[in-house]
Amino acid sequence: MYTGSFGTASNRGDWRFSIGFDDEETGEPLDLTGASIEIAIAEKDATTPTITGNTSDDVVEISTPASAGEATFVFPRALMQRLEAGHFDVGIVVTLADGEAIPVAKGNVAIIHGVVAKQ
Repeated sequence: MYTGSFGTASNRGDWRFSIGFDDEETGEPLDLTGASIEIAIAEKDATTPTITGNTSDDVVEISTPASAGEATFVFPRALMQRLEAGHFDVGIVVTLADGEAIPVAKGNVAIIHGVVAKQ
């Protein structure tokens, strides 16, 4: 499982990033064919996430081919605006086609108040 920082994101714009997932036993890309992926962002030490996303609501997109083991996460500005500036916990779980749920990442992200362009 990956543990660490997801870097910095703004609460005034989209947050987009990609992650490649590898099988811990073989080192090969994790086959995401038929898989679902969930991500949750919560205030530090909170038990309920502030925002979530998954493959069903189009926040998470599994790259083609799915056997390449990569997913792209896109939190639109409307979701990011729910976060105040600060540090948040992030968790990602992959549920494979056979039903096995694998926690693949736990880390943190710093959210800043980004710059807003003049309209």
